[in-house]
Amino acid sequence: MFLVYGLLLVLAALILLVDLVTGAALAVALARAVPLAFGGAETTGHVVRVESRRPGRQARVRVAYETPRGMFETTGTSQRPRVGEPVPVRYDPVRPARATTLLRPARLAALGIPMVLVIAALCAGMITGGAWYFAGVHSQTRLPLAGGCLALALGLALAYYAWGQYAELLRWRRVVQTEGKVPATVRTAADVRAHAIGGTVLALIMIAIAVVAISLL
Repeated sequence: MFLVYGLLLVLAALILLVDLVTGAALAVALARAVPLAFGGAETTGHVVRVESRRPGRQARVRVAYETPRGMFETTGTSQRPRVGEPVPVRYDPVRPARATTLLRPARLAALGIPMVLVIAALCAGMITGGAWYFAGVHSQTRLPLAGGCLALALGLALAYYAWGQYAELLRWRRVVQTEGKVPATVRTAADVRAHAIGGTVLALIMIAIAVVAISLL
């Protein structure tokens, strides 16, 4: 058990670090997008370069947009990362170089902030259970606490993965319906569907284990 709790503490610390970095990136994105949502001007830009692609997620792209003061570029995301693809942009009329492709910051805040806080709380639970083990206290509750938080964290991660697969499947179907052709991707729709269903099943199993473990506290 010494090694198990030691690995649990290391894992919890790593997850917490990633969560803090994600939270900081979320705060930066919202700090830019929220003021522009109220006082910015909206236009349509076009993808000029694809910087990174993430399977099942939106790609990171460079978007060029035109303003009365000239052409500018900003970093954004796109579901269909192709050069020339139109992307809505909101920019500051006073400082046109200050822009964002995040036009609905309230939705991002409603989803992202609770998720960051929940993951931080689960990491705190795992660290607390591990600390109790090494301190030799609360022998009856430390395993349900640490194990339940770990299982719930894994369940949420699997649910997020499954959600990404379902979103990719919907985009795949949308392209077929609008363009009348199958997208040129490495994976087929059947592969994406299988990953989505598998992720959902595993997420439900882990969440059920977490509920049982936490009920033992």
